[in-house]
Amino acid sequence: MSLYEKIKHWRMPTNTLSASLQAMAPDGLRGNEGIVMWLGRSASNVATITHLVTFAEHLLRKRPDFLEIPPSTMSRLTDLAETLEVSLIGQIHSHPGTFIDLSIPDRRYGISAPYYLSVVAPHYAQRPDTDWRDCGVHQFIPRAGFRRVSNVEVRWRIERLPFANATSISLGEEA
Repeated sequence: MSLYEKIKHWRMPTNTLSASLQAMAPDGLRGNEGIVMWLGRSASNVATITHLVTFAEHLLRKRPDFLEIPPSTMSRLTDLAETLEVSLIGQIHSHPGTFIDLSIPDRRYGISAPYYLSVVAPHYAQRPDTDWRDCGVHQFIPRAGFRRVSNVEVRWRIERLPFANATSISLGEEA
């Protein structure tokens, strides 16, 4: 028995990608990676995104080609998830140009929980018309590591929910 539900499909509200790109774009303008964490629920091998979480500037460490979420910030994120009765399902972060694979630091220091979703947006999230198939979609597979999901798989594994919107939350802005 595993503590983690095996995820085969993701249900994404209409605003998941567009709102995430919009939230990361200001960092990209400064030549930095941006990040949005996705919270939600999973059942029957399907994860549904319910919340998009961004971070106040003082909660992250950023510079070109470097993004760090300190442990204290991760703790605040997990406290938030617990309060909302959801789990950390995945994230999206941006890379420069067309590089949409996970970098060596992404693989080595990123979240490596079973079935975790890690999406990479190209062009530092500067193109609002970016589609799921323009991104690198990666899933962490137990005992195998991160695996890139092919564009063919993206079409059937990511279900777009046309009449739903995820709730956006900015962690650290409440003070």
